[in-house]
Amino acid sequence: MGGNRRDKRMSLRRNVVFCILGFILAVAAFMIASRYEDASRVQERGVSTANIGVHERIEHNGKTYVEETGITTILIMGIDGSSESERYGARQGGQSDFMMLMVIDHPDNEVHLLQIDRDTIAEVETFGILGNPIGTKAMQICLAHSFGNSEEQSCKVAQNAVSNLLQGIDIDFYISVNMDSMALLNKTLRGVPVTLEDDFSEFDPMMTEGAEITLTDEQAEIFMRARMEIGDGTNASRMRRHRMFINNAMEKFKRLASEDADYINTAYEEMESALNMDISKARLLNEANRAYRYEIRPIKTLDGSYMVGDDGFIEFHADETSIVNWIVETLFREE
Repeated sequence: MGGNRRDKRMSLRRNVVFCILGFILAVAAFMIASRYEDASRVQERGVSTANIGVHERIEHNGKTYVEETGITTILIMGIDGSSESERYGARQGGQSDFMMLMVIDHPDNEVHLLQIDRDTIAEVETFGILGNPIGTKAMQICLAHSFGNSEEQSCKVAQNAVSNLLQGIDIDFYISVNMDSMALLNKTLRGVPVTLEDDFSEFDPMMTEGAEITLTDEQAEIFMRARMEIGDGTNASRMRRHRMFINNAMEKFKRLASEDADYINTAYEEMESALNMDISKARLLNEANRAYRYEIRPIKTLDGSYMVGDDGFIEFHADETSIVNWIVETLFREE
């Protein structure tokens, strides 16, 4: 009886979980093509807090910054229930419960990661029941992917919502994966090592606080999905676990790739059926082989505040200064 209740609780919590594993896939697919722009185009601007990402030179906190060239931006999404077989309208694309922006800086050999809270309020393009665009509306950013008549359109709506949140910066590509690919993702990485900071023994007796384990597929699902019964039960706490998982998974990916020259191709073949993306396989693999040795910088999040919206759901309002600082630090260099 207790096992049935536990299984039921697990099945009811299909959220950010698998999504994060979608990110891991992006690691296997993870370094996508360079964007070398014409560095000679320089436009003088004053202090800017709007459309900051489209200017080649800006003034910020008394200093002049020039936009970096040779970088690639990729939106990684984990989708809850968005298979094409389930889609029957322009509002049935499924939520993007996990969202992370990856910035690959080829000149500096670095990878920057920005984890975006699913409850973040952003301007999202909306569509009527016939699929016609009807303008934008402020809503939780996870809902952006639910709009669109196809997976491609849904991903583009989500991509634009993240761009709107981040002051109009260019996002070159997207990679999405449905949450039911979690087991395959963990298997592709041959298991991810973690140190448990909370007690999961209600779900698995081996998962006690302080234990250092390499997750099985089932344990990875527990680690990523469990929320209410774990720690303080908050989404913020779960996001911290996700960051641990991502960091360790990326390190595991780098090690496997360095030990086996064919691993990147093998990983792609194992995961190809689960991927939806707007980049060719050849370009993807080329960039992965080029950049998997890069330094992975600590995962960042935006500062902001939580509140309960008029609809009774939690909202996260990102601080504008935090957004601008992240853009300047990541996409610009001091002149």
